[in-house]
Amino acid sequence: MKRLLCITLAMALLIPAGAQSSKQQSSKQQAKKERLEKDIAVLDQQLKANSKKRNGADTALKLTRRKIKARRQLLAESDLLISKMDRDISAKNKRIDSLELRLTDMRTHYAKLVRTAYRNRDSRIWYMYILSSGGLSQGFRRYAYLKSMA
Repeated sequence: MKRLLCITLAMALLIPAGAQSSKQQSSKQQAKKERLEKDIAVLDQQLKANSKKRNGADTALKLTRRKIKARRQLLAESDLLISKMDRDISAKNKRIDSLELRLTDMRTHYAKLVRTAYRNRDSRIWYMYILSSGGLSQGFRRYAYLKSMA
């Protein structure tokens, strides 16, 4: 009986200790549960903020892509304009070269005309030389030149 009493007494002492440890575990679990709920609430707020940022980033990305596309089109248009200008410049350079060649030919012919006019001293050629001048002042200069040579 002593044994039974010892066992009962031991049980009586262990039950409240077990209940107390069970209360500690439930309070720990309760605190853990509350902490997890707070973490979930914080994560929800972060997700909402991230969603707003993501929408802003998506919009910024779309705008940036449109901007890049517009700039590429602008570059393409500029390249076309530059190539057209290059063609125009090369055509003008060819025209300049041909005009310079013509000018050189005309200068040689003009020099020959002056030489032959001086050699022949025919009044008709002198008159033609004076009348072929570009303006009235050039005509007077030519007349003075021929007069001084005569």
